[in-house]
Amino acid sequence: SFLVDRSGRYSRSTTPGIACSVRAFMRFLLATGRSKTDLAASVIAPVQRKHERPLRALPWEDVQRLLHSVDRSRPIGLRDHAILLLMSTYGFGAGEVIRLQLDDVDWTAATLQVVRPKTGVAFTLPLLPAIARMLARYVRDGRPPHTTTRHLFVQMRMPFGPLTAAAAVRYILHKHAKVAQL
Repeated sequence: SFLVDRSGRYSRSTTPGIACSVRAFMRFLLATGRSKTDLAASVIAPVQRKHERPLRALPWEDVQRLLHSVDRSRPIGLRDHAILLLMSTYGFGAGEVIRLQLDDVDWTAATLQVVRPKTGVAFTLPLLPAIARMLARYVRDGRPPHTTTRHLFVQMRMPFGPLTAAAAVRYILHKHAKVAQL
């Protein structure tokens, strides 16, 4: 009845995790002698079909519509387009984008140094020509002059600090997805 109650309050993807925790607790009770019966097998979670969840990636046509929806005639549009282009080309998450520094772009070697936020693993990617052109245009024409931070992507309002939260990137993505009617 506990899981039935939870399934009414939480999504179908969350409920199996709750059931797993309850099963682990039941095994703990048995192992510590607090229960004489193994109840773990009686905890049943809803099955989630393989393709029941939405896709984690957009079809390429939708990505192109998203990128074309950005108005690149203004500095904020240059920044947003550069962020979305990096995410769609390299598969970056918000955490990787907001951590990028100006020094991570090696224009001479045409490489991009990236650090995974969760693992701290650093790796180098080739700086593709289209990405290099967009980043150069953003740094030259979109990034506010006299910005003190070395972060590549900054807020477009004073004091022009770095984008520090993944929520800022999600907002950019949702804003342009709405414009592109995705």
